[in-house]
Amino acid sequence: MSDGLTRRRFLRSGSLAALAGSVFATTANSPASAAGRVRSGSAAAWQAPLSGTISGTQDYDAGFEVPAGTTLRFDPDVSTTVTVRANVIVYGTLEMKPANASIVHKLVFDAVDESLFEGGGTDPAPDDTGLWVMGAGRLDLAGAEKQAWNRTGDHASWSSSDELVVTPTAAGDYTFRSHTRGSAVPTVANPYGGEAAYLEPSSLAFSDIFGNTHTANIESIAAAGITRGCTTVLYCPNHPVTRGQMAAFLNRALGLPAAPSAGFSDTIGHTFADDIDRVAAAGITLGRTPSSFAPDDPVTRGQMAAFLTRARNLPPAPPAGFSDTIGHTFADEINRVAAAGITLGTTATTYAPDEVVSRAQMASFLARAFDLPVPDLGNLTDGTAFRAEILNLTRNVRIEGTASGKTHIFIRSSAAQSIRYVAIRYVAPDFKSGSVADVGPIDATGRYGIHFHHCGDGSRGTTVEGCVVRDADGHAFVPHMSHGITMVNCISYNTRMDAYWWDEGKANQTDDIIWDKCVAAGVGAGPNHNPHRVGGFALQFGDRNVVTNCVAVGVGGSSDSAGFKWPEFANNSVWTWGSNVSHNNLRSGLFTWQNDTRNHDVGFFTSYHNGLHGINHGAYFNEYFYHDAVLYGNAGAGVILKAVNHLGTSAALRFERLVIDGAGITPTLVINGQHTGAAENIPLPTKFTDCTMLNETDVKVKVKNVRQDGGIGGQGFKDRWDFVNCGMQVADIYFTADADPESLVRAQNGSSAFEVDVTGSRTISPFA
Repeated sequence: MSDGLTRRRFLRSGSLAALAGSVFATTANSPASAAGRVRSGSAAAWQAPLSGTISGTQDYDAGFEVPAGTTLRFDPDVSTTVTVRANVIVYGTLEMKPANASIVHKLVFDAVDESLFEGGGTDPAPDDTGLWVMGAGRLDLAGAEKQAWNRTGDHASWSSSDELVVTPTAAGDYTFRSHTRGSAVPTVANPYGGEAAYLEPSSLAFSDIFGNTHTANIESIAAAGITRGCTTVLYCPNHPVTRGQMAAFLNRALGLPAAPSAGFSDTIGHTFADDIDRVAAAGITLGRTPSSFAPDDPVTRGQMAAFLTRARNLPPAPPAGFSDTIGHTFADEINRVAAAGITLGTTATTYAPDEVVSRAQMASFLARAFDLPVPDLGNLTDGTAFRAEILNLTRNVRIEGTASGKTHIFIRSSAAQSIRYVAIRYVAPDFKSGSVADVGPIDATGRYGIHFHHCGDGSRGTTVEGCVVRDADGHAFVPHMSHGITMVNCISYNTRMDAYWWDEGKANQTDDIIWDKCVAAGVGAGPNHNPHRVGGFALQFGDRNVVTNCVAVGVGGSSDSAGFKWPEFANNSVWTWGSNVSHNNLRSGLFTWQNDTRNHDVGFFTSYHNGLHGINHGAYFNEYFYHDAVLYGNAGAGVILKAVNHLGTSAALRFERLVIDGAGITPTLVINGQHTGAAENIPLPTKFTDCTMLNETDVKVKVKNVRQDGGIGGQGFKDRWDFVNCGMQVADIYFTADADPESLVRAQNGSSAFEVDVTGSRTISPFA
């Protein structure tokens, strides 16, 4: 045996050739010509070419290939099951789109021998039986639309025959159970009446606007069709408005007629060229020059006033009293929009005409300018109870292996994919043997539930919506070095290793991933996997990535496993975060282990009934901003803090508006200084502001183990923690015997303040 061909690969290749021969000898089961053999990639296997429409029950022992430029279509009007026992390789398009919910399309990989898998590589491997999408191949899969999950227990899109699962909610419960449609949903009553149990802005048009000052106005312009967001689920409220976007906003608001080219040389072929031509024809813009518009330049507040004055034909007005607009190019327009009530200025006497307008601010300007109805959002929180999530696992498009032979989906394509309402079951085989030390990281196998592998920008525009990956021995959803993928309303159920994940480190940078309204439910470590840091959502390295409105529940593992995790391999990646829930996980709700100076904004978070901590925050120095969180009944503590503010920076590690409820079983906050510390020039203190701590055991704050021997600790380091308006009293703070004598807690309530160290407490002056 040469060229690395092992005995088992040799035997497997021989068996595939025999099977292929039997299929090529007859075309009875094939709707397309099978006159020749097509070699798939560089793999030593042969697949028959298939295209056209396939219908009913079909068997293809040797698998098949969908050639480039062709489409293999499952009959949309007939329930169709295709069973294969070798690879399916898609260079063209595979289409599974039933005409209605009663029609089922299934692709089944039968008799898969997991022991023959090799793993790794970027080309189809004959032993690694699964669905491969290669070249410019494309999956066009669309099952019947169905609400993936909710907290009500029923939905009009659900059938009485659907498989429903209810998540655990009681303290110490990690078991998932079946649920009957329409039956009562388990709840945990709110024990601290009046406070929000969790934050559920599910009715908002975009996932990143909850808590924004301009939320209602963003909703208003979305309802009016003036904005479509920066993506399908995001508005990007803090991004600047460009001149091209401004033209689009105004065109949609006014419904302007089509117009000839305005003659701007820099708008030819631009996304907003048509909008720009229309607003120019209407006299709303004169351009940057007679021949240029600068469509990608940001809009200033002065320019915005000019746009809106012309769009609304506002009458002249007296000076608005802004001291910084006197003599300004757009002073007249600013006075007009002020008189019309479109702007109130940045202060009573200033307007800041040269500042850039954010998309959030623009929403308010537009809502006022066009007198749009602004919705009353009411209270977007639920102040009564925590409710279980009900997961619907049934879809009428299915790709699956078997319980004894798991398959996988591997996508390395230059084309965007459309994968909607599909159930993917019995996937991600655990085919490595021996201990973790023997086989190395099991993550390197590359055979997962649905794996986008090194697609680069080719995957931009891909949508994975309403899909279920279940009963998987490896990762469920993996967008690895494949940018611009939106995964929304997806469920990972009963899987091993991090459910939503890609390879660690800067070398595997993945950008513009959206995980919105997704669930990681029942995630564990396999027998050959390191259980140390299992996660539901692994927030790995990349730019502009988003995790919003997601739920992690029933995540197992040991030590630092958690529902959501920022491991050190993430290399300081900043994610857009909002309105996520983590509960009934074996260890922590959220885990961080970062050393960096970037500001991580972690707002609107609920973490309850986890077996250890609500938030497990490390490692040494960083700048996280946790705010508007509810941490209830976590068995170890609401927060365990193992880090302090990064040295030499101005933005402190801080916690604001947290409700930390110990539920009578734990202290609310543990400061474990095993990894904390700062040099003799003491940094900014870690700060807690407007936090509520209640129902704790013994004390609210326990400070322990602040100095460790050797390493970064034990070298005269001093740590500081400030509590402002958290109702803290001297008796609420306890230093253990191993606490560093130079560490200090300060607390301020209104005009009174004190500090506590290991020697006792002292009254001090209020501090900033």
